[in-house]
Amino acid sequence: MQDRQEQDDAVRRRPARWGASIGLALALLIGVAGPVLALSQDDDGASELVGEYGVAITEIDIPQDLPVVPALSGQWRIALEDDGSYVLERTDVGVLINGSYQVDGDQITLTDEGGLLSCANARSTVADLDPVTGVYTWTFEDEALVLVPEEEGCALRSILLSSRPLVTFIACLTEPFDFAANNPADGDATPDPDDEPITSEDEAAEADEDEATPDNPLDQLAGRRGNDESDADADADSGGEVPPEDEIDAGVDELLRQVTACWATGDPARLIPLFGEGLRAELVDGIGTIEDVAVQLEPLLTVPLTFERAGDLRLTDDTIAVAVVVVQIEDEESFQRFEFSYEDGRWLLNSLGEQEQAP
Repeated sequence: MQDRQEQDDAVRRRPARWGASIGLALALLIGVAGPVLALSQDDDGASELVGEYGVAITEIDIPQDLPVVPALSGQWRIALEDDGSYVLERTDVGVLINGSYQVDGDQITLTDEGGLLSCANARSTVADLDPVTGVYTWTFEDEALVLVPEEEGCALRSILLSSRPLVTFIACLTEPFDFAANNPADGDATPDPDDEPITSEDEAAEADEDEATPDNPLDQLAGRRGNDESDADADADSGGEVPPEDEIDAGVDELLRQVTACWATGDPARLIPLFGEGLRAELVDGIGTIEDVAVQLEPLLTVPLTFERAGDLRLTDDTIAVAVVVVQIEDEESFQRFEFSYEDGRWLLNSLGEQEQAP
């Protein structure tokens, strides 16, 4: 029992240790993906704020004495509607707070009215302030909405709205991966003893034996890949198509936005459709089955990440491109070289990234 607890603690510590080495992305490219933010032609502040925003909240943002710490950590959608209502939704759970807001000049007043995490249900964290209503000043910086609390008696709402700038929200658009349709044709569920998937017990043992075990979630998954990357590359199926040259940058940037959005859902079935055939084959070769890949992915998706291209794309042939990508969480960043493959009319991930110097 004690050994099991130590293993669980080790697994939980890995994202935290890695979190100290990469950071939260604040700059999502807007033009290509079609931003959700809806600005009207009116000049008043209320219409300027109408739209949908996203923010990643991590454990480092949350005081440990706050009772709802586990519920706050994750990717959030914050929608300010044109009828004066708002909702705060954790994207992997659903709407947890709703209420109404008013804008007066550079101030916005928000009043919670319902929801499991509503401040209407909370005690004030500041003496003499009603936790139901909070007052913030607002401004835009680099197309991100910045809210600064002026009168706020609810720590929970302050964490969600002011821990960092609120960027344009982008939804994950992939259809969930159909695992049943991708099972081997023979339906043999008996694993080969030589190909059994790596368990959390195996991971803990490897960490004790090898201090170089990667803490980066992508590196953890990359460590499960098959050894012959050239075979995996050969498996990528472009269907004979060549991407239009003037759409390559836009297509890869769109892909990275979708990787960010689908990673935030916490659901491997939403992320795996963004993997190219070569990457899927490589992961299956190193892990076992596509279901095993999903099992390995699931705990990694609890670490909020964002992905954005940080360098020029370079074509290695008609349907393969490489570029440096900045992978960010919290306040730090990591630059990694990713490979992309053009398959069935769209760009997909063909690698999990390799460490690079900042461009």
